[in-house]
Amino acid sequence: MVHTGFSGQSRPFSGWMGTFLFLVFCQLALAAGAMAADPEKKAVASNGQLSKNVASGDEDVLRDLMDLKSNADSGDVSAQFELSRRYLNGDGLEQNDDEAIRWLRMAAEGGLPRAQAGLGWMYAAGRGVNKDETLSFSWYERAAVAGFPVAQYMLGRYYEKGIGVAKDRVLAKEWYEKAAAQGNEKAKKRLQDWK
Repeated sequence: MVHTGFSGQSRPFSGWMGTFLFLVFCQLALAAGAMAADPEKKAVASNGQLSKNVASGDEDVLRDLMDLKSNADSGDVSAQFELSRRYLNGDGLEQNDDEAIRWLRMAAEGGLPRAQAGLGWMYAAGRGVNKDETLSFSWYERAAVAGFPVAQYMLGRYYEKGIGVAKDRVLAKEWYEKAAAQGNEKAKKRLQDWK
């Protein structure tokens, strides 16, 4: 099965999962010794562990992570999505699928289409959650209705293949057309091959 990531690039499902991990974040925290002198750092540390390269003393990176966490805690859906991505990839934080899903779900429920599509992918892949094609379809649908072209393409595939929903070639083509109208190359190619 071939899935398309948020960037619109198609990769085999198993290989794509590895490279698509831009959705993940690591838990925010520092090694106890590095944080003991600074109450703000200690508060960040209570949430998890920073990756070794960040804990080693890069103050700018630490400050950026603390700001990101603060914004995410305040309900900023873009910050929640970015924090999720970092947990998923282990980007500056220890890789943690549970935290990635937690922050991704907050951003998705907050209405961020790329987070909704990301959650659709997580359910399709079974990454950090039980694999569930119906929930995957549901999250892709939310993002597609909001106009996110990659999700529109994925909804076309789901309708075409009957993934998480009954097969419906008419709806599949409609979603491919919506994605193609926004420049999604995969959707354009699929429409060229449509029979």
